[in-house]
Amino acid sequence: MPAPTGQGIIRVQRISEIMTLIFRNLQRDKVDLLNASRVSKTFRAVAMPLLLVEMDIQLSNIQAVIDSFTDRKSRRLLKYVKYIRLWDDEVHQMFRYEPHSRPLQPLSTWRDEKDIEFDDHKELEKYDPRWKTQVATLLDMITMVRHQDLPLLDLSLGVIGAYAVNAALKQVPEFADRVGDRTDVLVVGKVAERC
Repeated sequence: MPAPTGQGIIRVQRISEIMTLIFRNLQRDKVDLLNASRVSKTFRAVAMPLLLVEMDIQLSNIQAVIDSFTDRKSRRLLKYVKYIRLWDDEVHQMFRYEPHSRPLQPLSTWRDEKDIEFDDHKELEKYDPRWKTQVATLLDMITMVRHQDLPLLDLSLGVIGAYAVNAALKQVPEFADRVGDRTDVLVVGKVAERC
């Protein structure tokens, strides 16, 4: 079998559909896809949209994500995002080893360590401000570049963070409306099934 010539490799690289098929196999392991995007501009043009289809963002790293999309050229890549997972990694770390089905909390909890009282009527500013400021900024950047449906949003947060998430969704009504529309459809469907 003859060795591939340089012209054949160049022809394959110029056909973006073939490159997309090759890079889709690398999508599971994002490190390989990231390395492929550094080879050349041709590879980067095909690999970067595939790399951003699923975004898994820790709340502690959200400012770095926002900073990477402040440039207009990189902001255009946000239109390829289909799934966003935003999760509070600090809350996950605190509750990682606690059983979720425990009916009563012990007298000493993580709130005692941080001097946080549980009160339903506290101001939103006393909770984690990153949801209200940085998450809202990222969601707003995504809505500005999108002309098709917004990406699916998976939120993992602590109970106290729900107030700040509500404030973030009020700042970006496009995401809030979409969540409301999906909920209304599900509720109407369940009511219709009962009747």
